[in-house]
Amino acid sequence: MGEYSKMIYEKVKVFLDADEWHYSFREEGIFEMGLKMESAISSIRIIIIVENDCFQVRSILPVGVDVRDENKLVQLLKYVTKVNYQSKIGNFMVDINDGEIAYKVHVDCEGIDDIGNEIVKKSVMCAVFMFKRYMP
Repeated sequence: MGEYSKMIYEKVKVFLDADEWHYSFREEGIFEMGLKMESAISSIRIIIIVENDCFQVRSILPVGVDVRDENKLVQLLKYVTKVNYQSKIGNFMVDINDGEIAYKVHVDCEGIDDIGNEIVKKSVMCAVFMFKRYMP
């Protein structure tokens, strides 16, 4: 990666700082943080990837599905497919190699000179709350 939009970086940083998120930033354009939740899912990891013309917010569960249990994997994939069919903003992803479960929101910023704080906020909060809603 290496290069990323300074405008998108600044907007994400302003949102995270204003909301008092504790995060780290890697020079290739990646914000990383954890979030404790009051639900069956006790915590998630959040990654915001800033690119030249877009950014992605990914929320990742600390545990995944056992990929050796084909029945559980198939059940999860069917469930994720049903949920994704209804999703308007992002999608759940399952890594069938290691069982990682994540939700991704992609925001296209191509041709936009300035993205609003609300766009950043809604993207981050969507990635967080989708686990609360669909993965009890």
